[in-house]
Amino acid sequence: MQTVTNFALLFWLKTKGANSKGVPVYCRVTINGQRTEIATGKYVNPENWQHGRLIAKTKEEKEINQYLANFQSIITRHYDKMVENGLQITSELLKNRILGKTEKKMTFLEAFDWMMKEFGEKVDKGNRAQGSLDKMKYTRDKLVTFMKDQLKVSDILLENIKPSFVHDFEHYLTTKHSLQNNSAMKYIKISKQVLKFAVSKSKLSANPFDSFTCSYIEPDVEILEMHEILNMWRKEMPDSQLEEIRDIYIFCVFTGYAYKDSMGLEEDNIFLSINREKFITTDRAKTDQKEMLLLLDIPLQIIEKYQNHKCRLIQNKLLPQHYNSHFNKYLKVITALCGIKKHLTHHTARHTFATTITLENDVPIETVGKMMGHKSLKSTMRYARVTKKKILNNMTVLRETLKPILKEQITHTGS
Repeated sequence: MQTVTNFALLFWLKTKGANSKGVPVYCRVTINGQRTEIATGKYVNPENWQHGRLIAKTKEEKEINQYLANFQSIITRHYDKMVENGLQITSELLKNRILGKTEKKMTFLEAFDWMMKEFGEKVDKGNRAQGSLDKMKYTRDKLVTFMKDQLKVSDILLENIKPSFVHDFEHYLTTKHSLQNNSAMKYIKISKQVLKFAVSKSKLSANPFDSFTCSYIEPDVEILEMHEILNMWRKEMPDSQLEEIRDIYIFCVFTGYAYKDSMGLEEDNIFLSINREKFITTDRAKTDQKEMLLLLDIPLQIIEKYQNHKCRLIQNKLLPQHYNSHFNKYLKVITALCGIKKHLTHHTARHTFATTITLENDVPIETVGKMMGHKSLKSTMRYARVTKKKILNNMTVLRETLKPILKEQITHTGS
Protein backbone atom coordinates (compact mmCIF):
# COMPACT_ATOMS: atom_id res chain seq x y z
CA MET A 1 0.00 0.00 0.00
CA GLN A 2 1.30 3.45 -0.95
CA THR A 3 1.98 6.00 1.78
CA VAL A 4 0.82 9.49 0.76
CA THR A 5 3.18 12.17 2.02
CA ASN A 6 1.95 15.20 0.08
CA PHE A 7 -1.47 16.32 -1.13
CA ALA A 8 -2.22 19.81 -2.46
CA LEU A 9 -4.95 21.65 -4.42
CA LEU A 10 -4.57 24.85 -6.42
CA PHE A 11 -7.14 26.73 -8.56
CA TRP A 12 -5.53 28.58 -11.44
CA LEU A 13 -6.41 30.23 -14.73
CA LYS A 14 -5.53 28.58 -18.02
CA THR A 15 -5.05 31.66 -20.20
CA LYS A 16 -4.57 29.62 -23.38
CA GLY A 17 -8.17 28.50 -23.13
CA ALA A 18 -9.65 32.01 -22.99
CA ASN A 19 -12.76 32.73 -25.05
CA SER A 20 -15.74 35.05 -25.05
CA LYS A 21 -16.85 33.63 -21.67
CA GLY A 22 -13.56 34.55 -20.03
CA VAL A 23 -10.58 32.48 -18.86
CA PRO A 24 -11.25 28.87 -17.74
CA VAL A 25 -10.58 27.91 -14.13
CA TYR A 26 -8.69 24.65 -13.58
CA CYS A 27 -7.92 22.75 -10.40
CA ARG A 28 -4.40 21.36 -10.10
CA VAL A 29 -4.10 18.28 -7.87
CA THR A 30 -0.61 17.34 -6.68
CA ILE A 31 0.10 14.07 -4.88
CA ASN A 32 3.67 13.14 -4.02
CA GLY A 33 4.98 15.54 -6.64
CA GLN A 34 2.74 14.19 -9.44
CA ARG A 35 0.30 16.67 -10.97
CA THR A 36 -2.95 16.40 -12.84
CA GLU A 37 -5.44 19.06 -13.92
CA ILE A 38 -9.23 19.05 -13.70
CA ALA A 39 -11.43 21.54 -15.56
CA THR A 40 -14.00 23.16 -13.24
CA GLY A 41 -16.24 24.31 -16.07
CA LYS A 42 -16.17 27.90 -14.86
CA TYR A 43 -14.88 30.99 -16.68
CA VAL A 44 -13.86 34.25 -15.01
CA ASN A 45 -12.47 37.71 -15.65
CA PRO A 46 -8.72 37.42 -14.92
CA GLU A 47 -8.65 41.00 -13.62
CA ASN A 48 -10.83 39.95 -10.65
CA TRP A 49 -8.79 36.79 -9.87
CA GLN A 50 -6.51 36.72 -6.83
CA HIS A 51 -5.00 33.90 -4.75
CA GLY A 52 -7.15 31.16 -6.29
CA ARG A 53 -10.49 32.96 -5.93
CA LEU A 54 -12.47 35.85 -7.43
CA ILE A 55 -12.60 39.21 -5.75
CA ALA A 56 -16.36 38.79 -5.51
CA LYS A 57 -18.43 41.91 -6.08
CA THR A 58 -21.42 40.52 -7.91
CA LYS A 59 -23.84 37.71 -7.04
CA GLU A 60 -22.50 35.65 -9.94
CA GLU A 61 -18.90 36.00 -8.73
CA LYS A 62 -19.91 34.94 -5.20
CA GLU A 63 -21.65 31.85 -6.63
CA ILE A 64 -18.49 30.94 -8.58
CA ASN A 65 -16.41 31.19 -5.39
CA GLN A 66 -18.91 28.98 -3.57
CA TYR A 67 -18.82 26.51 -6.46
CA LEU A 68 -15.00 26.34 -6.26
CA ALA A 69 -15.17 25.80 -2.49
CA ASN A 70 -17.61 22.91 -3.01
CA PHE A 71 -15.40 21.57 -5.80
CA GLN A 72 -12.45 21.53 -3.41
CA SER A 73 -14.51 19.77 -0.72
CA ILE A 74 -15.55 17.03 -3.17
CA ILE A 75 -11.94 16.38 -4.16
CA THR A 76 -10.81 16.29 -0.53
CA ARG A 77 -13.61 13.86 0.43
CA HIS A 78 -12.64 11.48 -2.39
CA TYR A 79 -9.02 11.71 -1.33
CA ASP A 80 -9.84 11.02 2.33
CA LYS A 81 -12.01 8.04 1.34
CA MET A 82 -9.21 6.51 -0.72
CA VAL A 83 -6.81 6.93 2.22
CA GLU A 84 -9.34 5.40 4.61
CA ASN A 85 -9.83 2.36 2.36
CA GLY A 86 -6.10 1.88 1.91
CA LEU A 87 -6.30 2.30 -1.86
CA GLN A 88 -3.43 3.09 -4.17
CA ILE A 89 -3.46 6.87 -4.66
CA THR A 90 -2.03 8.95 -7.48
CA SER A 91 -3.22 12.28 -8.81
CA GLU A 92 -4.53 10.54 -11.95
CA LEU A 93 -6.42 7.86 -9.99
CA LEU A 94 -8.01 10.56 -7.84
CA LYS A 95 -9.03 12.50 -10.93
CA ASN A 96 -10.62 9.42 -12.49
CA ARG A 97 -12.51 8.73 -9.28
CA ILE A 98 -13.88 12.30 -9.21
CA LEU A 99 -14.91 12.16 -12.87
CA GLY A 100 -16.46 8.71 -12.43
CA LYS A 101 -13.91 7.03 -14.67
CA THR A 102 -13.28 3.97 -12.54
CA GLU A 103 -10.75 1.44 -13.79
CA LYS A 104 -12.06 -2.02 -14.68
CA LYS A 105 -11.70 -4.24 -11.67
CA MET A 106 -9.37 -7.19 -12.11
CA THR A 107 -10.12 -10.80 -11.17
CA PHE A 108 -7.87 -13.45 -9.64
CA LEU A 109 -7.54 -15.43 -12.88
CA GLU A 110 -6.90 -12.29 -14.93
CA ALA A 111 -4.04 -11.40 -12.60
CA PHE A 112 -2.81 -15.01 -12.82
CA ASP A 113 -2.82 -14.91 -16.63
CA TRP A 114 -1.01 -11.57 -16.61
CA MET A 115 1.72 -12.95 -14.35
CA MET A 116 2.07 -16.10 -16.48
CA LYS A 117 2.29 -14.02 -19.65
CA GLU A 118 5.20 -11.99 -18.29
CA PHE A 119 6.87 -15.12 -16.88
CA GLY A 120 6.39 -16.89 -20.24
CA GLU A 121 8.18 -14.04 -21.99
CA LYS A 122 11.13 -14.58 -19.64
CA VAL A 123 11.05 -18.31 -20.40
CA ASP A 124 11.22 -17.54 -24.14
CA LYS A 125 14.33 -15.45 -23.49
CA GLY A 126 15.92 -18.24 -21.45
CA ASN A 127 15.77 -16.28 -18.20
CA ARG A 128 13.30 -18.61 -16.47
CA ALA A 129 12.63 -22.36 -16.51
CA GLN A 130 9.74 -23.89 -18.45
CA GLY A 131 9.13 -26.22 -15.50
CA SER A 132 8.29 -23.25 -13.27
CA LEU A 133 5.77 -21.99 -15.83
CA ASP A 134 4.20 -25.46 -15.96
CA LYS A 135 3.77 -25.41 -12.18
CA MET A 136 1.94 -22.09 -12.50
CA LYS A 137 -0.44 -23.64 -15.02
CA TYR A 138 -1.14 -26.60 -12.71
CA THR A 139 -1.85 -24.17 -9.86
CA ARG A 140 -4.26 -22.17 -12.00
CA ASP A 141 -6.14 -25.38 -12.85
CA LYS A 142 -6.41 -26.23 -9.15
CA LEU A 143 -7.77 -22.74 -8.37
CA VAL A 144 -10.36 -22.99 -11.14
CA THR A 145 -11.56 -26.34 -9.78
CA PHE A 146 -11.62 -25.03 -6.20
CA MET A 147 -13.67 -21.94 -7.05
CA LYS A 148 -16.09 -23.98 -9.14
CA ASP A 149 -16.56 -26.76 -6.55
CA GLN A 150 -16.41 -24.82 -3.30
CA LEU A 151 -17.33 -21.22 -4.10
CA LYS A 152 -19.66 -21.97 -7.03
CA VAL A 153 -18.05 -19.24 -9.13
CA SER A 154 -15.81 -19.25 -12.21
CA ASP A 155 -13.63 -16.39 -10.94
CA ILE A 156 -13.44 -13.77 -8.18
CA LEU A 157 -12.57 -10.07 -8.06
CA LEU A 158 -9.22 -9.37 -6.42
CA GLU A 159 -10.84 -6.94 -3.99
CA ASN A 160 -13.27 -9.65 -2.83
CA ILE A 161 -10.57 -12.15 -1.86
CA LYS A 162 -10.48 -12.59 1.91
CA PRO A 163 -7.78 -14.23 4.08
CA SER A 164 -10.18 -17.16 4.59
CA PHE A 165 -9.82 -17.99 0.86
CA VAL A 166 -6.32 -19.40 1.26
CA HIS A 167 -7.25 -21.45 4.34
CA ASP A 168 -10.21 -22.95 2.48
CA PHE A 169 -7.99 -23.64 -0.54
CA GLU A 170 -5.44 -25.46 1.64
CA HIS A 171 -8.21 -27.58 3.21
CA TYR A 172 -9.61 -28.37 -0.24
CA LEU A 173 -6.25 -29.49 -1.61
CA THR A 174 -5.43 -31.76 1.35
CA THR A 175 -8.91 -33.30 1.67
CA LYS A 176 -10.71 -33.31 -1.69
CA HIS A 177 -7.53 -33.87 -3.71
CA SER A 178 -5.72 -35.86 -0.98
CA LEU A 179 -2.50 -33.93 -1.50
CA GLN A 180 0.33 -34.18 0.99
CA ASN A 181 1.16 -31.03 2.94
CA ASN A 182 4.24 -30.10 0.89
CA SER A 183 2.40 -30.48 -2.43
CA ALA A 184 -0.45 -28.29 -1.21
CA MET A 185 2.03 -25.65 0.00
CA LYS A 186 3.60 -25.43 -3.47
CA TYR A 187 0.22 -24.51 -4.98
CA ILE A 188 -0.47 -21.99 -2.23
CA LYS A 189 2.98 -20.42 -2.59
CA ILE A 190 2.31 -19.72 -6.27
CA SER A 191 -1.16 -18.35 -5.43
CA LYS A 192 0.46 -15.94 -2.95
CA GLN A 193 2.89 -14.87 -5.67
CA VAL A 194 -0.04 -13.96 -7.96
CA LEU A 195 -1.54 -11.62 -5.37
CA LYS A 196 1.89 -10.14 -4.64
CA PHE A 197 2.19 -9.53 -8.38
CA ALA A 198 -1.24 -7.82 -8.39
CA VAL A 199 -0.11 -5.52 -5.56
CA SER A 200 3.05 -4.61 -7.50
CA LYS A 201 0.86 -3.71 -10.49
CA SER A 202 -1.39 -1.48 -8.32
CA LYS A 203 -4.39 -3.76 -8.89
CA LEU A 204 -4.64 -4.64 -5.21
CA SER A 205 -3.83 -2.57 -2.14
CA ALA A 206 -2.58 -5.46 0.05
CA ASN A 207 -2.06 -9.21 -0.25
CA PRO A 208 -4.85 -10.99 1.70
CA PHE A 209 -2.71 -14.16 1.81
CA ASP A 210 0.21 -12.50 3.61
CA SER A 211 -0.87 -13.80 7.01
CA PHE A 212 -0.77 -17.41 5.77
CA THR A 213 2.62 -19.05 6.34
CA CYS A 214 3.52 -21.95 4.08
CA SER A 215 4.78 -24.72 6.36
CA TYR A 216 6.83 -27.51 4.89
CA ILE A 217 7.49 -30.93 6.40
CA GLU A 218 10.92 -32.25 5.55
CA PRO A 219 10.41 -35.62 3.83
CA ASP A 220 12.38 -38.63 4.99
CA VAL A 221 14.21 -39.29 1.72
CA GLU A 222 16.07 -42.57 1.32
CA ILE A 223 19.83 -42.38 0.79
CA LEU A 224 22.34 -45.07 -0.04
CA GLU A 225 25.26 -45.98 2.17
CA MET A 226 28.68 -46.43 0.59
CA HIS A 227 28.58 -50.24 0.56
CA GLU A 228 25.18 -50.08 -1.25
CA ILE A 229 26.54 -47.63 -3.82
CA LEU A 230 29.53 -49.85 -4.59
CA ASN A 231 27.35 -52.96 -4.68
CA MET A 232 25.07 -51.34 -7.26
CA TRP A 233 28.04 -50.09 -9.31
CA ARG A 234 29.67 -53.54 -9.44
CA LYS A 235 26.44 -55.49 -10.04
CA GLU A 236 26.19 -57.04 -13.51
CA MET A 237 22.92 -56.00 -15.17
CA PRO A 238 20.91 -58.43 -17.35
CA ASP A 239 20.34 -55.94 -20.21
CA SER A 240 21.63 -52.66 -21.62
CA GLN A 241 18.60 -50.61 -20.54
CA LEU A 242 19.09 -51.47 -16.88
CA GLU A 243 22.83 -50.94 -17.20
CA GLU A 244 22.36 -47.44 -18.63
CA ILE A 245 19.90 -46.46 -15.89
CA ARG A 246 22.26 -47.82 -13.24
CA ASP A 247 25.20 -45.89 -14.70
CA ILE A 248 23.27 -42.62 -14.87
CA TYR A 249 22.10 -43.04 -11.28
CA ILE A 250 25.64 -43.76 -10.03
CA PHE A 251 26.94 -40.80 -12.04
CA CYS A 252 24.45 -38.54 -10.21
CA VAL A 253 25.36 -40.11 -6.86
CA PHE A 254 28.94 -38.90 -7.39
CA THR A 255 28.06 -35.52 -8.91
CA GLY A 256 24.78 -34.47 -7.26
CA TYR A 257 23.11 -33.62 -10.57
CA ALA A 258 19.31 -33.55 -10.77
CA TYR A 259 17.58 -35.52 -13.52
CA LYS A 260 17.02 -32.63 -15.95
CA ASP A 261 20.56 -31.32 -15.50
CA SER A 262 22.16 -34.75 -15.98
CA MET A 263 20.19 -35.35 -19.20
CA GLY A 264 21.36 -32.01 -20.60
CA LEU A 265 25.09 -32.55 -20.08
CA GLU A 266 27.36 -32.33 -23.12
CA GLU A 267 31.11 -32.74 -23.67
CA ASP A 268 31.42 -28.95 -23.58
CA ASN A 269 30.44 -29.08 -19.90
CA ILE A 270 33.78 -30.76 -19.12
CA PHE A 271 36.92 -28.64 -18.78
CA LEU A 272 40.50 -29.09 -17.61
CA SER A 273 41.87 -27.15 -14.67
CA ILE A 274 45.35 -25.65 -14.57
CA ASN A 275 46.72 -28.88 -13.05
CA ARG A 276 44.97 -30.95 -15.77
CA GLU A 277 42.16 -32.21 -13.51
CA LYS A 278 38.78 -32.76 -15.18
CA PHE A 279 35.90 -30.63 -13.86
CA ILE A 280 32.28 -30.53 -14.93
CA THR A 281 30.11 -27.41 -14.84
CA THR A 282 26.61 -26.34 -15.84
CA ASP A 283 23.87 -23.89 -14.89
CA ARG A 284 21.09 -25.56 -12.93
CA ALA A 285 17.80 -25.51 -14.87
CA LYS A 286 15.87 -24.92 -11.64
CA THR A 287 17.83 -22.05 -10.10
CA ASP A 288 20.12 -20.72 -12.86
CA GLN A 289 22.97 -21.20 -10.38
CA LYS A 290 26.27 -22.64 -11.62
CA GLU A 291 27.27 -26.13 -10.46
CA MET A 292 30.96 -26.97 -10.67
CA LEU A 293 32.81 -29.96 -9.26
CA LEU A 294 35.80 -32.21 -9.78
CA LEU A 295 34.97 -35.45 -11.59
CA LEU A 296 35.85 -38.43 -9.40
CA ASP A 297 37.06 -41.76 -10.79
CA ILE A 298 33.68 -43.51 -11.14
CA PRO A 299 31.88 -40.72 -13.06
CA LEU A 300 34.97 -40.42 -15.28
CA GLN A 301 34.70 -44.15 -16.03
CA ILE A 302 31.02 -43.73 -16.91
CA ILE A 303 31.75 -40.84 -19.27
CA GLU A 304 34.46 -42.86 -21.00
CA LYS A 305 32.14 -45.88 -21.22
CA TYR A 306 29.67 -44.05 -23.48
CA GLN A 307 32.27 -42.45 -25.73
CA ASN A 308 30.93 -44.34 -28.79
CA HIS A 309 27.29 -44.56 -27.72
CA LYS A 310 24.53 -42.91 -29.82
CA CYS A 311 23.99 -40.38 -27.02
CA ARG A 312 27.44 -38.97 -27.87
CA LEU A 313 27.61 -39.60 -31.61
CA ILE A 314 24.05 -38.61 -32.57
CA GLN A 315 22.45 -36.72 -29.68
CA ASN A 316 25.60 -34.89 -28.56
CA LYS A 317 24.86 -35.74 -24.92
CA LEU A 318 27.24 -37.04 -22.27
CA LEU A 319 24.88 -39.74 -20.97
CA PRO A 320 22.22 -42.06 -22.49
CA GLN A 321 18.85 -40.31 -22.71
CA HIS A 322 15.85 -41.66 -20.75
CA TYR A 323 12.48 -40.28 -19.61
CA ASN A 324 12.21 -39.66 -15.88
CA SER A 325 9.17 -41.95 -15.43
CA HIS A 326 10.95 -44.63 -17.44
CA PHE A 327 14.06 -44.07 -15.33
CA ASN A 328 12.34 -44.54 -11.97
CA LYS A 329 10.49 -47.62 -13.19
CA TYR A 330 13.74 -49.38 -14.11
CA LEU A 331 15.43 -48.16 -10.94
CA LYS A 332 12.97 -50.29 -8.92
CA VAL A 333 14.17 -53.35 -10.81
CA ILE A 334 17.79 -52.43 -10.20
CA THR A 335 17.32 -52.04 -6.43
CA ALA A 336 15.65 -55.46 -6.32
CA LEU A 337 18.53 -57.04 -8.26
CA CYS A 338 21.00 -55.46 -5.83
CA GLY A 339 19.05 -56.54 -2.76
CA ILE A 340 18.52 -52.94 -1.68
CA LYS A 341 15.29 -52.57 0.30
CA LYS A 342 14.87 -48.84 -0.22
CA HIS A 343 12.52 -46.77 -2.37
CA LEU A 344 14.83 -44.97 -4.80
CA THR A 345 14.05 -42.32 -7.39
CA HIS A 346 16.46 -40.26 -9.44
CA HIS A 347 16.35 -37.50 -6.82
CA THR A 348 17.65 -39.81 -4.08
CA ALA A 349 20.99 -39.77 -5.92
CA ARG A 350 21.24 -36.04 -5.19
CA HIS A 351 20.52 -36.62 -1.50
CA THR A 352 23.09 -39.43 -1.43
CA PHE A 353 25.72 -37.14 -2.97
CA ALA A 354 25.04 -34.48 -0.33
CA THR A 355 25.18 -36.89 2.60
CA THR A 356 27.12 -40.10 1.91
CA ILE A 357 29.61 -38.79 -0.66
CA THR A 358 30.39 -35.32 0.70
CA LEU A 359 29.21 -34.42 4.19
CA GLU A 360 30.06 -37.82 5.71
CA ASN A 361 33.57 -37.31 4.37
CA ASP A 362 33.88 -33.89 6.01
CA VAL A 363 33.40 -31.76 2.91
CA PRO A 364 32.27 -28.34 4.29
CA ILE A 365 28.58 -27.70 3.78
CA GLU A 366 29.37 -24.37 2.05
CA THR A 367 31.38 -26.29 -0.57
CA VAL A 368 28.59 -28.85 -0.97
CA GLY A 369 26.07 -26.06 -1.55
CA LYS A 370 28.27 -24.51 -4.23
CA MET A 371 28.73 -27.85 -5.99
CA MET A 372 24.97 -28.47 -5.92
CA GLY A 373 24.14 -25.06 -7.38
CA HIS A 374 22.17 -23.83 -4.38
CA LYS A 375 21.36 -20.14 -3.99
CA SER A 376 21.58 -20.27 -0.20
CA LEU A 377 22.95 -22.49 2.55
CA LYS A 378 19.37 -23.04 3.71
CA SER A 379 18.71 -25.10 0.58
CA THR A 380 21.76 -27.27 1.26
CA MET A 381 20.67 -27.87 4.86
CA ARG A 382 17.59 -29.69 3.52
CA TYR A 383 19.91 -32.34 2.10
CA ALA A 384 22.27 -32.52 5.06
CA ARG A 385 21.65 -35.47 7.31
CA VAL A 386 23.43 -36.52 10.47
CA THR A 387 24.11 -40.22 9.91
CA LYS A 388 25.55 -42.87 12.20
CA LYS A 389 28.80 -42.78 10.28
CA LYS A 390 29.03 -38.99 10.62
CA ILE A 391 28.42 -39.25 14.37
CA LEU A 392 31.07 -42.00 14.63
CA ASN A 393 33.60 -39.96 12.64
CA ASN A 394 33.05 -36.84 14.71
CA MET A 395 33.10 -38.65 18.03
CA THR A 396 36.30 -40.50 17.05
CA VAL A 397 37.99 -37.18 16.29
CA LEU A 398 36.66 -35.78 19.56
CA ARG A 399 38.00 -38.78 21.50
CA GLU A 400 41.46 -38.35 20.03
CA THR A 401 41.35 -34.62 20.78
CA LEU A 402 40.36 -35.21 24.40
CA LYS A 403 42.88 -38.00 25.10
CA PRO A 404 45.90 -35.77 25.93
CA ILE A 405 43.73 -33.32 27.85
CA LEU A 406 42.17 -36.02 30.01
CA LYS A 407 45.53 -37.77 30.49
CA GLU A 408 47.08 -34.51 31.69
CA GLN A 409 44.15 -33.95 34.04
CA ILE A 410 44.45 -37.46 35.53
CA THR A 411 48.23 -37.05 35.97
CA HIS A 412 47.79 -33.69 37.64
CA THR A 413 45.15 -35.07 40.01
CA GLY A 414 47.32 -38.07 40.96
CA SER A 415 50.27 -35.88 41.88
